[in-house]
This record gives sequence, structure tokens and C-alpha cells, in this order.
Amino acid sequence: MKAGEATDVEFTLNDQYAQKLRTDATLTVKVIDKDNNETSSTVTATAGKATISDFNKAEGDYTVKVLSGDAEIGSFTVKAVDLASATVDKYELTVADKAQIDLKGKLSTPPAADLTVSINAFADEVKLAGQDLTNAVTGLKLETSDKDIVAVPADALTAASFTVSGGTKTGVATVSLVKVEGDFKTTLASINVEVINTTPQITALALQEGKTKVEFSGEAITADDVVAALTAGKDEEDKEILTADKIETVTFVESDAKVIVKIKAIYGGKTFVFDAAKVEADDTTQPPAGGDDTTQPPAGGDDTTQPPAGGDDVTQPPAGGDDVTQPPAGEEQPIVSDTVDWSNGVVTLTFTAGNEAVAGTFEIVAEGTTATVGTVTKDSAAGTVALPIDQPVDGNVVKFTVTKDSSAHTYTLTFDEAAGAWTLAEVTPQA
Repeated sequence: MKAGEATDVEFTLNDQYAQKLRTDATLTVKVIDKDNNETSSTVTATAGKATISDFNKAEGDYTVKVLSGDAEIGSFTVKAVDLASATVDKYELTVADKAQIDLKGKLSTPPAADLTVSINAFADEVKLAGQDLTNAVTGLKLETSDKDIVAVPADALTAASFTVSGGTKTGVATVSLVKVEGDFKTTLASINVEVINTTPQITALALQEGKTKVEFSGEAITADDVVAALTAGKDEEDKEILTADKIETVTFVESDAKVIVKIKAIYGGKTFVFDAAKVEADDTTQPPAGGDDTTQPPAGGDDTTQPPAGGDDVTQPPAGGDDVTQPPAGEEQPIVSDTVDWSNGVVTLTFTAGNEAVAGTFEIVAEGTTATVGTVTKDSAAGTVALPIDQPVDGNVVKFTVTKDSSAHTYTLTFDEAAGAWTLAEVTPQA
């Protein structure tokens, strides 16, 4: 132990069967230095454990004799070390449980794909603590045998613990504590860290039934275009496994009419190639330029779409209403697209065609509660709304109400951790 510093000394008292003594015992403890100077005190052993409190001695070796009555029942030696003159001769790296990281933790809030490692240091067999330990580790550095498996802090240490993070692939990497002196480097201690990934992996993609290629109509092909044409199957809850947020990149090769789809590393990192083509978007709601609206009768002719006298004209919208090509009541398209973009700590919702000017209020609800932790108001000009949700977890809910044609529409957007996607649901029927 450290010389000149009060330290508790604990020892164990066994019975004749080499088991911890189960009854309380009053003991006499004699501490004898190298000059045979002796001090005596009384301690009590409870459940086989006894403690000499505030053992504070100068540098040197001390014999401790333990007596029951007048009978000596055992002894041991305590070495008091002057740490001011001692050098650290041993380092250890330890973890609380298993030296293992699960990359699935990267999807949690806050990210849990990391591991805390503690440093132990010993000087002349004394386990350092407090400022002595901090002094012993300050300035040391860390290295990893494979940064793609385990990433370590780049800066020199200032404390007796550090955190390593899972990289982009699984395997085992060695984390080392090193001392760098100019061009000379000494490895002081090492620990092997295993990285696993229990996130469901996407190992195969196929065209959806009825699809022959991936089609897109925008300026560039998107992850949403890919999700609309491809499938990785469905999970145990009958939800599509492939979602846009699981795709790393989408590349259209025009010369070959192919699309290259790369899945994010955490979901398997595989690359797939499919036929693809750009198609012209047909606007079936508009008549040809200069042409007639086919829902109108010929000039001077009878409007055969008119109902009998007194009946309703089901092909005509109410005054100021929607175009007659809108679906009938009960089949109205959602005001907000059910394809949700989640990246860089922001969830972006896109309003469907014709609904870009709809205004609304969005409440972000704390996990497992009904408490609102954030509110975002969408103005009546934007076609999208961005919600600050840093890495959602299972149970995150966004509640929002939007107003269209003086009617309020209420929705919930819930994050499903198993599927890694958001699910949109209408709470109140649309008017």
C-alpha cells in the first residue's frame, strides 16, 4: 500500500474447514515494524471479514499478527511503498462485463455501440488510485489493430478510463495502451474487443411482383424509387424489410440502363444491380395542350355525365373544390407521404402532390410517455417539414394535425425499431 496515507486493511478469518467464519469474533491485531516496535488494536470479524482501519505507516515492511485471546491464529505482511520514488511497473485494461460491442447499438439514442475500458496501474505491487493513477496514465495513447472494427480516441489520455466505438464491420481488434517517446513506442497493456452485429441483415433483393425494372421519373433515381420496385421480403410483423433509410447509395448507369444499390454497412453492406429506366411522368389530370377536357361534352352537345334532374353531378367537384380526377370520398390520397426520410438527426416529411400548401403543427413525444419534447410548425408554403429527432428509438412518436379545406386531419408517425422505419397512421378519419 501507499506509504504515509491512511488505508483500510481487510483480511479474512476462516474456520477449521477453511470456510469463512460465520460467527462474530473479537480479535487482537499487533503491528510490528522492522525494529520490533509494536502497536496493538482490537477488531471484530463479521461473517469472516475483519478490517484494520486507517493503517498509516512510513515506507517499509510490517508484520501483522492476529490473535484470538492469547493464541496467535495467523499473520501477514504489509508493505508500505513510497510512490514518490516508485515507478509504474504494470498496467492492465479491464471492462465491467464482456469486451464486446454490438453495432445494433448505433441505432439507439444515444448511440450505444461503444465500450468503456478502465486502466489499472501498479507500482511496486501497489494498485494506484486517485491522483496517483491519473498521473500514471496522463499522456499515454491508444492504438487499435483495425479501426474499421474498433475505433479509439486519437488524443492522449487524461483519465483512467476511455471509450472505444464499433466501426463499420464485425470481428476482433486489439486495443493497446502505448507510451510514445519520440520515435520509440512501448506497448504497456492490451485487450481484445469483439464487434458483433445483431441488426437484421439484407442478404438478397428481388423485383416486386409485376415489376420488370426499377423506374424513376425525377432528375435522378432515388432510394424511394428503389423501395417502390424492389423487396427484401417481409418481417414477422408483415412489414417490408427494405426501407429507404437502409440504403447507402443509389447510382444509375445510363449507358447500361442499370441501377446499383448499396445497402448500409450496418444492414449487411451488400451491393445489388438491377435493370432501370427513366420514364416520363404522365399527368392524367391535365388535358393535352390546347385540347379538350374529355370530361366536358362536345360543343353544343348534351353532357351525358349530368345526372337526372335534381341529382348530384358526381363528376363535377364542389365550387372551388378539387379536380374531378381526384379519388372519391374514402379513397383520398394521404396528405403526407408515408415514405419518411430519416438522416443526419432529422426526420423529413413530404406533403403529397396538391397538398404542399397545407399548414400543420407537429409534436414530438418522448419515448414511452405522452410528454411533448418539441414542437414544429409548418407554414403554408413549404412542401416539406423537417423534425429534429436525433436517432429515433422504438416508441418515438410524432403527433401532428394539418388543416386542409378547413378540415383538421390528425396523424401519428411512430418509429419501429425492429423494422428500422417510421409508420404513418391517421388517427381521425379524413373529412
